[in-house]
Amino acid sequence: MNKEPSITVFAGGIGPERDVSLATGAALTESLVKSFQTSMIDLTEEALPAGLDPTETIIFPAIHGTFGEDGELQTLLEKAGFCYSGSGSESSRVCMDKHLSKEAVRKAGVRVSPDLLFSDPTSVDVEQTVTELGPDLVMKPTDQGSSVALHVVHGAHELKEALSSVGPGNWMIEHRVFGREVTVGILGESALGIVEVIPTGGVYDYERKYSSGSTEYRYPGRAELRNREHPAGFRAEVLQRMWLSGFRPGRLYYLRRRQCSLFGSQHTSRAHRHQSSAEKRKLRRV
Repeated sequence: MNKEPSITVFAGGIGPERDVSLATGAALTESLVKSFQTSMIDLTEEALPAGLDPTETIIFPAIHGTFGEDGELQTLLEKAGFCYSGSGSESSRVCMDKHLSKEAVRKAGVRVSPDLLFSDPTSVDVEQTVTELGPDLVMKPTDQGSSVALHVVHGAHELKEALSSVGPGNWMIEHRVFGREVTVGILGESALGIVEVIPTGGVYDYERKYSSGSTEYRYPGRAELRNREHPAGFRAEVLQRMWLSGFRPGRLYYLRRRQCSLFGSQHTSRAHRHQSSAEKRKLRRV
């Protein structure tokens, strides 16, 4: 390139997180334009927009969930020769799938919560599920983000109600982990500081992620989080297992009584949420 390339932010998308993605893209563009030639494009279909030259612009994906974090967009960008921010197509595919990402970190020796996969809600044996996973459960899609269609239930009755409210798809039921939730950002191959996530009501769902004032972010995490199984300590091998690059946050749960950490989830290109990034600029120091 003979001149500094421009930055093109991709926002919007076709998934259920479209509105949040548009807000993310607008916030990113507002920040980037202060230092770089930057524009934002609202993607409304699963295709690259016409008129972009890979020798003249770098792509900054800000699309949440479907066709943003699942590797499909990254595959198109790679085939077209674009440089882009975030993780590659294969790591995006693995991390977007909750089952695949848990298997990847399990192989790295990281604890994960036991779960059950299903596609047809009517096929689930409710009583057996409660017996095997316990009465406190979380049901969610394996291929969506931002706690879309999240169900937190207790006991067989509530699980039956949750199952009756959803249709066929890629679903997971997990044993619910009660602990302190922390997020650890990764820049390159280095783990950043621990941020403790404290949602009102105890569940970090879609509303509490994106509604102002509904979640407190504490930095740094309290002293007891810095045990010998420090959440940042096993991040390097997790990254290698998931082929991650760039900057991305991962969530973990700290169990005080057992003095250990469990893997929650890993994000790839979704590191720059509009609401959470705004809130984290006002982190409470403890």
